[in-house]
Formats: sequence, C-alpha cells, structure tokens
Amino acid sequence: AFQDDIFPPTCAGTAAHSAQEWLAGSEKPPEMESLAPGAGGASAVRRTSAKFTPPKSAMQLTRELQEAQARIEQLEKAL
Repeated sequence: AFQDDIFPPTCAGTAAHSAQEWLAGSEKPPEMESLAPGAGGASAVRRTSAKFTPPKSAMQLTRELQEAQARIEQLEKAL
C-alpha cells in the first residue's frame, strides 16, 4: 500500500504559468504530481505523449527554402 503521508505530492517539473504571467506578478503554486507507482502524474503524461522530431539538416532546409521561394515567385506572377 502506498503511503501518501510519507511520499507527498512533489513538483512535477513543469511550468505552472507562462513567462508573461510570471513577469506580471503571478503567484500560482507549482504543478504537483503524485509519487505513487502507476499514478502517471501530469508530467509523465506530457513526456510520453511528446514525439521526438530530429532536426533538419542544412541541405534539407536549403532545399525547402528554394522550393518556397520558387512557389512565392510563381504566386506573385499569378497576381
């Protein structure tokens, strides 16, 4: 049996508010999550739902830029 009196909720490691809210003087309490096994706290859900996308290479970005510039040129001609 999990003893929540020994293992109280802990900081979830995620921001409770945005930078703008904080700069405006927000005093929200920190995001908390349970340490109970299998509880799947809020940050665990966010971590597992995030999908890793590898960064694009310089060659890929250059090709995409050229394609976008060609499309812009084509659209401008249509005007």
